[in-house]
Amino acid sequence: MEFKLAVVCEDASIEPDGKMNLHHIFRQIRCPFLPYTHPKMVLACSIGIPEALLQEPMHYWVDFINPDGVFIDRVLEDRKVIGIEVDDPSIFSFTLELRNLTFQEPGDYQFSVFLEGCLVQSVDLRLRFLGH
Repeated sequence: MEFKLAVVCEDASIEPDGKMNLHHIFRQIRCPFLPYTHPKMVLACSIGIPEALLQEPMHYWVDFINPDGVFIDRVLEDRKVIGIEVDDPSIFSFTLELRNLTFQEPGDYQFSVFLEGCLVQSVDLRLRFLGH
């Protein structure tokens, strides 16, 4: 499996033909106080799937990891991919809207994307504290 795209943005959607629309991609959040709750962000991902795996349902999920590498929460529970129906069936794309995600401390957070029990990619998001 090969990660094709992984970003955090303000909004994203996937067209029926598989094209992905991304709006305002960011890698960092600046916050004035801690803990900080971000109102809305979207994780957008595209994964290349080997043809041999396309015949069976696949399971995927996303975990949220703190700056110390410790699991905080499963932000997307185990889902099943069945029959990818786009122009290129070897690419699986999804978006995940995250509302009111709370950050306890500044640092480099991760969204870890798993497919069939294997970590496929981690998407980094830095939280910078601007308070005094």
